[in-house]
Amino acid sequence: IEPAIASVIFGNLLNNAVEGASKLGDKYKKINVTFYQEPGEEFFLEVSNTAECKNLNIKDGKIETSKKDKDSHGIGLRSVRQATESIGGTLEIKPREDLFTVTVRIPIN
Repeated sequence: IEPAIASVIFGNLLNNAVEGASKLGDKYKKINVTFYQEPGEEFFLEVSNTAECKNLNIKDGKIETSKKDKDSHGIGLRSVRQATESIGGTLEIKPREDLFTVTVRIPIN
């Protein structure tokens, strides 16, 4: 994986996790980053964070930004998806009530 693509994927996911968890105010916050690969399988990157997910606006499998200036925001996950797909990978978003998880799968050649 090229460093620029890895930077787009990891940087945006980590930035989003920090931002999402920071919205919880004084509540418990947690960010978990996991890298793993099963023998002969794809490489997995999973980033999860505590978050208020019940009010997320998901449209066509994509999360719409909650920020007022929609044209200047919401590009982080879109960039991650584009970078991941450009190398034949997939991105899965799994919001739960209080936990937001993104899993990136990257094929190993």
